[in-house]
Amino acid sequence: MSCVMRRRMGCLLAGGFALMAKASAQCALCRAAVESASDPGLTSGLQAGIYLLLLVPYLLGGWIAYRWWRTMQ
Repeated sequence: MSCVMRRRMGCLLAGGFALMAKASAQCALCRAAVESASDPGLTSGLQAGIYLLLLVPYLLGGWIAYRWWRTMQ
């Protein structure tokens, strides 16, 4: 693996960890909103948002892995 590729991967990992720290800080707010909500539309909207937040990193990781695999061939 080249030095440039290692540097890029290190930057991606560091950026990912930095974003994860900010995302975990919002859990208390979501929990309080769900516990106090009597509207089922709010809870289903929060659930859809959680699914979206879970899906995006996997898609991004798959795209990076695919691009890496294609460049190695």
